[in-house]
Amino acid sequence: MSEVSATLHLVTRTLEDSAEGASQLFIEFLLFPELSTLAHRERRARFALIDVGEELLKALPLDEISRRLVLGQPEITTIELSVAPGKRTEAWREPMDIQLDALIWEQGGQMIAVIPALSISVIAPNRGTLPEMLKEHALSAIKRDGWNTSHLQMALLQRGTFKLQSLPWTPLLESTRDRWKRLNTTEKGPDAVEQLCTRMEGPFMQQAYEMQGTLAHLARILSLPDKPSILLMGPGGVGKTALVQELVRRSGDLKLGEKTLYRSSGSRLIAGACGFGMWQKRCRDLVESAKQKPIILFLGNLFELMNVGQSSAGSESIASFLRPHLVRRDIQVIVECTPEQMAVIEKNDPRLSEAFRILKVEEPSREAESAILLSSSIKMGRDRGRFTRDALQRIATLHHRFMGYAAFPGAPLRFMQRLHEAAEKDTLIEEAEVYAAFSAETGMPRHLLDPQQPLDLAETRTWFQRRVQGQDAAVDVIVSVIAQLKAGLTRPGRPLASLLFIGPTGTGKTEMAKALAEFLFQSPERMIRLDMSEYGQPWSAQRLVSGRHDGKEGILTAAVREQPFNVLLLDEFEKADASVFDLLLQVLGEARLTDAAGRTADFSNCVVIMTSNLGAQEYALGRMGFDANGSALRDAVEHFTSAVQKTLRPEMFNRIDRIVPYQPLSEEVVLSLTRREIDAVSLRSGFASRKLRLQVTEPALRHLAAKGYDPRYGARPLKRRVAEELLVPLSSLVQNVEGPATLRVELDVDGRLSIESPQPAPGTNAAPVASASLTRADLQSRIFLAANIRRAYQRLLISTMTNGLAAKAKLMEQRLRAQRMKDRVARRSKDTWQGHDPELDRLKTCLSRMQGEANIQLAREEALILALNREELEILRQREPLTMTGWEDLVLETFALWQPPPKRLVFVIRGQPGKALFRFARVYHDAAVELGASVRLGLFHKKTPARLLTEDALRVLADAPPSTREQEVLWHTDAESISAIALWIEGTNAAMHLKNETGIHLSRAKRKSKDEETSDKKMDSSVQSDPQKDDWACRIDIQVPENHLPELSKFTLLLQDLAGLPDVESGVICRQYDPVRLIVREGSANTRKEGRFEKSWLLQTLRATALAEALA
Repeated sequence: MSEVSATLHLVTRTLEDSAEGASQLFIEFLLFPELSTLAHRERRARFALIDVGEELLKALPLDEISRRLVLGQPEITTIELSVAPGKRTEAWREPMDIQLDALIWEQGGQMIAVIPALSISVIAPNRGTLPEMLKEHALSAIKRDGWNTSHLQMALLQRGTFKLQSLPWTPLLESTRDRWKRLNTTEKGPDAVEQLCTRMEGPFMQQAYEMQGTLAHLARILSLPDKPSILLMGPGGVGKTALVQELVRRSGDLKLGEKTLYRSSGSRLIAGACGFGMWQKRCRDLVESAKQKPIILFLGNLFELMNVGQSSAGSESIASFLRPHLVRRDIQVIVECTPEQMAVIEKNDPRLSEAFRILKVEEPSREAESAILLSSSIKMGRDRGRFTRDALQRIATLHHRFMGYAAFPGAPLRFMQRLHEAAEKDTLIEEAEVYAAFSAETGMPRHLLDPQQPLDLAETRTWFQRRVQGQDAAVDVIVSVIAQLKAGLTRPGRPLASLLFIGPTGTGKTEMAKALAEFLFQSPERMIRLDMSEYGQPWSAQRLVSGRHDGKEGILTAAVREQPFNVLLLDEFEKADASVFDLLLQVLGEARLTDAAGRTADFSNCVVIMTSNLGAQEYALGRMGFDANGSALRDAVEHFTSAVQKTLRPEMFNRIDRIVPYQPLSEEVVLSLTRREIDAVSLRSGFASRKLRLQVTEPALRHLAAKGYDPRYGARPLKRRVAEELLVPLSSLVQNVEGPATLRVELDVDGRLSIESPQPAPGTNAAPVASASLTRADLQSRIFLAANIRRAYQRLLISTMTNGLAAKAKLMEQRLRAQRMKDRVARRSKDTWQGHDPELDRLKTCLSRMQGEANIQLAREEALILALNREELEILRQREPLTMTGWEDLVLETFALWQPPPKRLVFVIRGQPGKALFRFARVYHDAAVELGASVRLGLFHKKTPARLLTEDALRVLADAPPSTREQEVLWHTDAESISAIALWIEGTNAAMHLKNETGIHLSRAKRKSKDEETSDKKMDSSVQSDPQKDDWACRIDIQVPENHLPELSKFTLLLQDLAGLPDVESGVICRQYDPVRLIVREGSANTRKEGRFEKSWLLQTLRATALAEALA
């Protein structure tokens, strides 16, 4: 370190005061612009800036500090400029004279000037030429930086006054030699091996069985003095990683000496390396550290190492970076890969495999498989369930038959581990548990897995005939496929079946595929559907398997890898490109497909179904309408089979197991489909929640069938026709119909459907039905109202409440499913689990109803718009009234599920004794009863004993008679002796509406003048004052008890000061009533509205308050 003596100059510029009146100072070091601050107090800012400046200046190089130091003594001077406007305007035409402050000093025989306002410096050879140069450069800077564009900019240049202060500075600065040492000396960081790898400890490694020969071979190679690296190659699940773990566990017996194994992976080596060259530095440090130690690196999958590290900036990967070190035997590495990945590696980097000695890991023999499963089961049975030998044999059989794509013993061992974890302690795991768990994972029913359970083919045929009507030949083919699968006669290495459904559109081909997925795998979602018309381009085949360089999985391979047990539906497959057919040849022939990343998708548990409309257009030209002739089936079979043979290549045609022609639908089938569609409509939530029944007469049914069937499109138009002629009118009708009721659909004389329904229930909040005199503008406003109702339902569907309830229902279903699986395994029973959760049922019903109502409102709006555009005004005038009542009820129901209200409330109303108190309490009592609550009444006298004020004060309420008649008697008690009334309310709906009524309620009538009062008395001296218009005040306190009424023993109400008026000043005013002007003022919102305090008004107010809380 060396001491430096210098002088720093502090420039202080005083600006105008701030808006608050505080002074503003801008302080900076001369020639050090990074040291500046804006402050209110000069002394404090100067010292703070000096402290920061010393730290910053010490960090600068000596040459940089020397270049910036001012050797002379600066002085402040003023320069005068005449600035012309940059662009002449009405506001500024002539040049403007301004003055700028500058700092000048002599240094090295030259004059230097600085203008802080413009942030420029000027160097002149002598003092005489400095003023002219300073003006010239100042004017250039003003024009260059746009200061001469407005008067405001010119005024900002002349802000404040300058003050110069010189400060001596003698710091200890770093010398040039010390700085060079610091920059060129690197501190030794943590060891790269310890930082990037994890040491593999023998006691923590899993034991591998029946791999003694391969293990000994691996140990011999690793013990060679030239340190060769090894590539373990074998199918996924064969035990490559387990072999390395067994090597670590038995390293002492295998005489590996002092060699230690460390584990890492490509993702770990590159984790957090966001800068260019960071992961290369890590790998270099790892290599340098591993050279100095007797270690072996287990780096995981070689294919991953070949891809990790590549980017748009370069193609170098971790594998290519390490290859020279592996070839020179600088480090010893163990990696692994599958044969499919090896093929991709050799294609992309042929020289990479030369750095390794390849050791193939083969699948064990059948005898070794049994020994591995037995040894693993013995180890698992030490802490939990134990496997029987029959269960182990069944595990091996099921995996060989249905999971041939997964190498042994990985898949069976993982299955055993999951089954073992789900079992109870000290239980015996038998074949029943194996079948149950395998069925749960694959979706296949037990009667297809267990050869001991027979399959009723007649019942199976009936089930499919109910799902797909009118296609008995196709059903027979499907049943025969299922029978082959049950008997275990399907060909290994091929899909379970490859079928071609061909025939006219709308005849049930897709529905048959869904039914087969539901029968085989217990869910129609197990069907993978691809519209092959989207793959008609030459590059389409690549989309199915994956991209060339992006590493993404293909559409088809990813879906099958995620769910190997499925029905693959290739819709309209003849529209695909020829390259897609080449992929299908591999799928149908070998039941496997490998993507660009070397990942294999197995199709051996798939049923491949292709659909086609080949020949449908020519076939449709032959006839129109229904055909009752029995020759239709034979003609269809011959026609469509011939069309397939003309289109497909022979190798593709021969790989299809069965060609299933679909015949046109008969009249009886279409009628049956119409009945089924109507039954499905009647089961929707809008009907079920209202307890409505739909009755369609036979003429109306035949009308829908005739209108909904088209030989060109099959039964597809049927759903659309039912929606247009039946569902749309019903959506407007069911809004105001309270069940149970029957809606009868008939065919009138004009050939139109008419719907007879009961009259809407009285009191419904409905908009008036459009009359015959409505104009088009009125009808458009009606459509606008329908759109608002639809938007309200849609907003409710995406609200926080709905999303929360959906997430809660999903979580409850997952827990219920886990409990069902656990109970099944624990009981070892074949019975179906019958457990359910009532709360989950309510959630699902509410969500289903919400979606159904939203669909109904959408259909209603579309129907109104279509009818208006078609000028069908008469139809619009016959529509049922629009209402928001259903939406409001659904919002309140959803809110009650989202934030469950209390089950009971204690409503304590205190006030001045008299009839007003009774009348006020009676309105709330009747409103609670109207809301479906059970209400008990308790009265408290003015002279309540002192012991009741501190002990069981509600005993009077508990002792109240329970019957309605005896409760009614209490309302006729002497009002002048009662100071408090308690209402015990049982019911969640009433509690949700009444829970926010706490506070003070006032009744203040507008006073009349004395002359008006005198005049009233003269007119009728016998007329007494109206008690409803008297002033009164009361307080409502609400408490939520946890017990039912009969269980009250220790519940206490604080009933002090029950007598007399409540303290208005200290409480919160809930509501104020004016019985003369019929005005009510809400205390919380300070809003006014008209109304009289009675039951109907209170119910309407409570409903509005609950809705506002729910929507908030």
